[in-house]
Amino acid sequence: WFNAEGRRMLHVAPEPSLRRVLHTHYQNSYVATTYDPQKKKLVYADIQALPFESQSFDLIICNHILEHVENDKLAMRELYRVLKAGGLAILQVPFSSALAKTQEDSSIVTPDQRTQIFGQDDHVRLYGTDYIDRLMGAGFKAKALLPKQFLSEGEIKKAALNPVEPLFLATREEDSHNS
Repeated sequence: WFNAEGRRMLHVAPEPSLRRVLHTHYQNSYVATTYDPQKKKLVYADIQALPFESQSFDLIICNHILEHVENDKLAMRELYRVLKAGGLAILQVPFSSALAKTQEDSSIVTPDQRTQIFGQDDHVRLYGTDYIDRLMGAGFKAKALLPKQFLSEGEIKKAALNPVEPLFLATREEDSHNS
């Protein structure tokens, strides 16, 4: 799936089960970050100011993190900055196809309000169909694909993917600027 030889993978705030699998298979090329200073085995990093050189990673996995980040556009620019030209980023977020525009409001601060509006008490937004445009605004070429468009039913089950939830894939073009 991921030819790790000479390549690096960044996993932002990794899911424990996925981290175990990826670390086992790709340990020399796998870097996992956290915003929790108590997690000593991971690299402490703020997604809005990643401590890596530009174009450091061939693959980035960032599942359900951006909805927690105050300045998601800055975080997207940082992810773009550290992705190598020709690299791939999997950038999953809570998403509603019924929303044309991402729903966010900094005046919504209580856990009850956030749960009611964004679906979870620690979320600060719910992404709409403009999510692709937001990624493109950070420099990415981006698209949404349903898992069945490129995986078999067995692979979808094995990966524990929701078959009707789009996967958001973003790339950094080979000829992109060097920032």
